[in-house]
Amino acid sequence: LIAKIEECIARLYSEKEESSSRSNGKSESPTNSLHESHSDMNGSLSPMEQLEKQLRDKDAEMSKLSKDKEKLEAYTKQTLQIFQKKYFATTTDYKTKLKEKTAKIQALEAELANSKAEAENDPLLSSAIYGLNPGAVQNGMSHTDPTSDTTHDTA
Repeated sequence: LIAKIEECIARLYSEKEESSSRSNGKSESPTNSLHESHSDMNGSLSPMEQLEKQLRDKDAEMSKLSKDKEKLEAYTKQTLQIFQKKYFATTTDYKTKLKEKTAKIQALEAELANSKAEAENDPLLSSAIYGLNPGAVQNGMSHTDPTSDTTHDTA
């Protein structure tokens, strides 16, 4: 969009230069001035009046080009502001979503690390229990079990 606008501005400038060079070429050309002075002798305008008319035409053309330039610049600024607002809103939205996703990923990674640690500890705990003397385990259970009626003597 910005490239198109810059292209339009460049085109307007080139058209302005072409039209001014064409008009300058006509007024400065000796054959044209001779032809114009010849036609003026036939009755229409004096050379001074003709030059004033050309000057008024050039002024009118310059003011038209100036107005067109101002309109184009205003349009460009407005379009740029709209684009920037949309871009800012979109990037803000994406940044928020990215933060949410990052937080979710970190929570899942922490949960995975905890479950891995528990999975590593379970076999160690089981092997420690099985590694104990079954009688000692039974004895330990009977002494610590308050619901049990019988106590085993270790004599």
